[in-house]
Amino acid sequence: GKITEAIGEFQKAQANPHRRLAALNYLAQCFARRGMNDSAVRMLQTALKEKLVFDDEKKELFYNLGVVLEKMGKRDEAIEQFKHIYENDISFRDVAAAASSRRRKALSSAGVLGGSSCSSPISFNNVSMSMANSAWSYPVCMIGEV
Repeated sequence: GKITEAIGEFQKAQANPHRRLAALNYLAQCFARRGMNDSAVRMLQTALKEKLVFDDEKKELFYNLGVVLEKMGKRDEAIEQFKHIYENDISFRDVAAAASSRRRKALSSAGVLGGSSCSSPISFNNVSMSMANSAWSYPVCMIGEV
């Protein structure tokens, strides 16, 4: 349904250099929603390689990659993604507080602070954006807290 349509639009939007990184991020979120975690990881890793500046967009990419890796049971790899953010911006999302008791325990054992828990790291939201040549609104998966 709508996720399939969104995936198609995000795939087209990758061709627009001004929208490419956002499209890769949203594609990853759609793939994660579908349980296609390997594809989500590839999209996020591609976006991280292309994003040179360490800004909020890059932090979000690291965060989303960490959440997907955690979902795949790759705790050590997930922790490394969260540490990239923590080392540069302790206040970003829940990177210091940890989104779940499981992540908090893992982050604590890795030397990164833990804290309170929040709702499920995966939620489903409607996102409206202008990508490629047309505006559209599709439900896409948002990884982590919004």
